[in-house]
Amino acid sequence: MRKWLWIVLVLPLMFGAAFSVAVAQYPDVTIQQIQTVPPESLAVAKDASPLLGDTVRVTGVVFMPPGLSSSVPTGDAKMFIMDTTNGLPFSGVNVITLGGNGNLLAGIQVGDSVRITGVVGEFRGFTQVVPIAAPEVLGIVNPPTPITIDPADLGGTAQDTSDYATAEQWEGVLVKIENVTVVNDNFDNFSGWVVEDENGNQVVIAADSDSMRTASDSRGTGNVDPDAAFKIPPVGTKLDAIIGYVDTRFGANTLNPRFPSTDIVYGAGQPPAFQSHSRTPVVPTSADEVQVVVEVNDADGTVDQVVLSYQVDDGAVVDLPMNPTTGDSFAVNIPAQANGSTVTYYITATDNDSNSTVFPTGAPDQMRILYHVRDNGLMISDIQQSPYGEKSPYTDMRVMISGITTSDSLDFRGRFYIQQGSGAWNGIMISLSGTPMVARGDSVVVWGQVQERFGLTQVRADSFQVISSGNPVPDPVDVKTGDIATGSQMAESYESVLVRVSNVTVTDPNPDAPRNFGEWVVDDGSGGVRVDDRGAYTYTTSDSASQFFLPTGATIKQLIGVLDYSFGNFKLQPRNNDDFVDVATSVEYTPVVPSDFVLMQNYPNPFNPQTTIQYSLPAAQQVKLTIYNIMGQQVITLVNEPQAAGSYKVVWDGRNQRGQVVPSGLYFYRLEAGDFKAQKRMLLLK
Repeated sequence: MRKWLWIVLVLPLMFGAAFSVAVAQYPDVTIQQIQTVPPESLAVAKDASPLLGDTVRVTGVVFMPPGLSSSVPTGDAKMFIMDTTNGLPFSGVNVITLGGNGNLLAGIQVGDSVRITGVVGEFRGFTQVVPIAAPEVLGIVNPPTPITIDPADLGGTAQDTSDYATAEQWEGVLVKIENVTVVNDNFDNFSGWVVEDENGNQVVIAADSDSMRTASDSRGTGNVDPDAAFKIPPVGTKLDAIIGYVDTRFGANTLNPRFPSTDIVYGAGQPPAFQSHSRTPVVPTSADEVQVVVEVNDADGTVDQVVLSYQVDDGAVVDLPMNPTTGDSFAVNIPAQANGSTVTYYITATDNDSNSTVFPTGAPDQMRILYHVRDNGLMISDIQQSPYGEKSPYTDMRVMISGITTSDSLDFRGRFYIQQGSGAWNGIMISLSGTPMVARGDSVVVWGQVQERFGLTQVRADSFQVISSGNPVPDPVDVKTGDIATGSQMAESYESVLVRVSNVTVTDPNPDAPRNFGEWVVDDGSGGVRVDDRGAYTYTTSDSASQFFLPTGATIKQLIGVLDYSFGNFKLQPRNNDDFVDVATSVEYTPVVPSDFVLMQNYPNPFNPQTTIQYSLPAAQQVKLTIYNIMGQQVITLVNEPQAAGSYKVVWDGRNQRGQVVPSGLYFYRLEAGDFKAQKRMLLLK
């Protein structure tokens, strides 16, 4: 165990209001020491920092300043620093505040050489340093020079996979790729797009910087001015270079430019670029012509022709030249069609150099704009079902939709679900601010915008009205767990539909260990599906003291819930305890006995207001788990009792033995189990 000489200093920290805390003299390390992961760890997809949980001092030069990204909690800030002495891999790192302490990074600019005292952490596989005091500005130097890499170094694919062996070394580093072409201008709903080099290697270009965010970014505008939002280059655009730092998003390696004017270098011969598209009315009746308006321009010339090509059901394709109106706008009317018709269309723009761009990307074979002609209003299945992938054809459009509620105001916070009958494609989630004042069986009309949120189609309600109450709630659809599990071909069709699985067994109490997002897995023998904890039920797989504890091996005769989707997984969302029918917890189940004593790093860390500590015992022992402050004073004893062999979780809520909330700062937790003793650090930030 490393032994450090602790020197107590008193430094003013700004955590909303100023106060003083004791800060120790921490070891000086390089960014490479924080970031470098041994090849044997990368070979098994283990990329956590070797200094995870340590408090260190690290020096680097700022290349992305604080305030450029709003993808942090309100009141916080982040920046990136880089070791400029050698330009080696593992030479950049993210510095981020937590707990509303963004003022710690105030005033720092690109080119500042800074010394950071902070805790090394990980967030979804991305290493970060959380400062415990304002950085020391050592001087102003030349900003870091980007390191030129090959797109293949980031994995060479736009799929959600990480090539740890090559990509991890560039995490948080300012890099440059050269001579690429835009091949996808709508990768996700978060301003993502894709470029490809001459060898077919692809890189996802992401928008952590607000200056790279588009107006339709589903995270909201943040600090983005919608009128000055970034416009993604159209498919076919040649780029001489793109500069940015490397990040990961849900497993994909991404390149994140900071400033469009300096970090994106355009090549010659740019094709026309579509800037906007609108359709009026969004949901036409059989009496309505549909006006389509697009804005399209050409950066190095003029737009010569814009043509809309439409098709009704399986009929012939009809071409309509679009007429210039004002500025860069072009418009045309699609003739009225019969009730029940489905109309698809795409638009082609050609410039004076004979370069063409097709909107939407992938048209006409892989993608088109689609709408239904409805005299009696839009159907939920119209919103949910599309022949062009999982994204709703009405995404970003404002609609009116009706249905019967399958959940009430007590079941979920900030959301409720509606259906039009039972079966596939007939359910949708309605999100809103505050508590939805609805009851199951209400007939409602909702006005709002269709959105895709982490892959889940929803209507963000501007308003809704209850038309009648006491209507029959649609019966849950009987499905197999494998039918609605992640990867199943059927799962997408049951999104937001009330479903029922039968004769299931709890097979995994925490599929995200060591993190715990409140999810668990049940299986009826056809494949496991996750169960989420958003609903108002009290069953638990983590609290063994609860009367509603579900141990691994517990059986449930029937489990009902709405099928949800987030962060790459389909999940069953039970509404309350009534959705659990005939639960049997007295089962013969032998847990796996740990082979060693282990004290794990707490999570989250840093934390506010609570954190979880996990440890394992290979044999029964008298166990004591104690929290100490930086002065070595005992704060609280969380465990002091004999415990059987097994794995344990303890939550600390940031209070001392007298129930008082303790101040922000560094704390230690110490485990004593027989002859085994271990201690780790954690940081409370408010």
